[in-house]
Amino acid sequence: MKLFILFSSLFFFSCTKSSTQETNLPPKGPMRYETLEGYQTTLHFIRFNQKQFHIEVADQPNGPGSLWEDAKSAAASHDAVAAINAGFFSPEGKPVTLCIDHGKKTGYLNKSSLGSGALIVQKNKKPILTRRANISKFSKPEHLLQSGPFLVEKGKAISVKPSTVRPRAFIAWDGKEQWVIGHIKNIKMEDMATWLSTSPIENFNLIHALNLDGGRSCQFYISEKIAGEETQITTLLNRKVRNFLVVKPK
Repeated sequence: MKLFILFSSLFFFSCTKSSTQETNLPPKGPMRYETLEGYQTTLHFIRFNQKQFHIEVADQPNGPGSLWEDAKSAAASHDAVAAINAGFFSPEGKPVTLCIDHGKKTGYLNKSSLGSGALIVQKNKKPILTRRANISKFSKPEHLLQSGPFLVEKGKAISVKPSTVRPRAFIAWDGKEQWVIGHIKNIKMEDMATWLSTSPIENFNLIHALNLDGGRSCQFYISEKIAGEETQITTLLNRKVRNFLVVKPK
């Protein structure tokens, strides 16, 4: 009887260990598309290393849809392998936060929570996520996207106003070389901040995370080179957006 119990316990442990290894494999290659379940929703994301990929702002000076219908066409025009909707814009299609695309500035420095942080990309330097107060310290960035609110800072969730459940988009950084851009199908912003602060992504120490435009603006495209097949994640009643973040190989 004791032998049977011991054998059964070993068999159970073996099966459990195998299952864990199957579901928590580290990413293969320089970029990988993954999904994660939690908060009764799904997180879709890609992670990449800044040594192997550029991240850029792709703005449309003449307004939403004037150059690209969606994230897929924005990626194609930049020879990018992924693209996600980026900054906030007015009903007339004008950016309501600061935006710089290849040195060309549009929009303005927004002092509300919608502009509490920024992605800054300088030539020959690593990109960073930083607070709005630090934007002036960077002279002539090649790319800049002001957005917000800040969701995670130094590994801790930032308190945000109570919100409704809706599609969300974000960009995150480990403070070194690894980046994530992602889309969450339906979640409250405060829950997104809490979830991301727990570093739920395997082998990714999430230090900073910044919210991007959400709701009907949500668009996320991943090339078949990354996902095995083209993946375009959008929402019902999806609308054309003003700008995107695109990720392209160096």
